[in-house]
Order: sequence, then C-alpha cells, then structure tokens
Amino acid sequence: RNVRFTGTTGLVSFDEIGDRVADIEFLYYSPEDGWTRTARYSNEGGYEVVADVVWHSGTENVPDLDIRKPFHYWSCHDKEEGYDKTGKSVTIHTPDGSDVDDIDIDYHCDSFIDCQNFSDESTNCSFNYLAVFIAFGILTGLLILLALGTMVFVLVYGIMLKFRRVRRASPFFLMLLS
Repeated sequence: RNVRFTGTTGLVSFDEIGDRVADIEFLYYSPEDGWTRTARYSNEGGYEVVADVVWHSGTENVPDLDIRKPFHYWSCHDKEEGYDKTGKSVTIHTPDGSDVDDIDIDYHCDSFIDCQNFSDESTNCSFNYLAVFIAFGILTGLLILLALGTMVFVLVYGIMLKFRRVRRASPFFLMLLS
C-alpha cells in the first residue's frame, strides 16, 4: 500500500514494499562556495550529474585514497638498498622463495643468506661471511672426498684383495667409519 504525507522537509512517501520514495541530492562542501550540489537521484529521472566534484587539490581528479607508509627494502638483483616513498610500487617478498628480489631491509646484513647471489650479506655490511662460506664449502667437499676414498680403499683392499691388515680392522667397521 502506498503511504504519503507531508513532513518537515516536504512530501514523504513509501512504495508498495515499504521503501522510501524520495529525490536524493548529493552535495560536497567547498570552503569558497559552501555546500555545492554535484548530483541528484529520482525514481523518474534516475541518477543525474549536475556538476563535477572539485577536490581539495583544485581539480576534478579523484585523489588517491590508498595511502601506505613508505619503506626501505633490499634489492637482491640490483645489490642495493631502495626506498619506496608511495609504499605500493614495490612488492616485498619473503626470502623463502627460490629467486626473490625485493626483501625487507631488516634482512640485509642479518648473518643469514636470503638472496641467491649473497648480495644481502656481502654488500655494504661491516662483516663479510662470503670467505667463510667458501672455506666451509671447500672443507666439506674435501671431507666428502676423503670418505669416498676410504670407502674405495676398504672395498678394494679389504673385501676384493683380502689384505690381512685391512681385514683385521674389519672392513664393515671401516665402511661405517667412512
């Protein structure tokens, strides 16, 4: 059923399902002009733009409301620190991927290898672990070669050729040692 009556602001009416039937005006506030009508809506005419909104910048361009904090980051590929002043032009990655580029600045010089090219630990750090990593790799490789050589020695001289001295030391025990 339709309900209509005159209220304080004018005619008030509801349609058959209980929704308010009213013309709606869209306003914005300008310090120079006060309240300014920008659009209106009516059941008969639909949405109609009367004037464009003039924003605080003095233009009709809608401002960017996606405001984020700026941040510093480390670029693994460029091997340098960067700064994103908008907070949204660079995507920060976590260093758990296979080939990451931009990581949080806190990962730079933190004594953990986060970039594949070691740039986060070898560039502009007060300490450089690159030489330690290389020496550790060489030492580990030599120990593996020594273990393989011992296995070959035990197989050849203890099991195949059955040398007494090697057999007394028990070839299986020597294999476990290597």
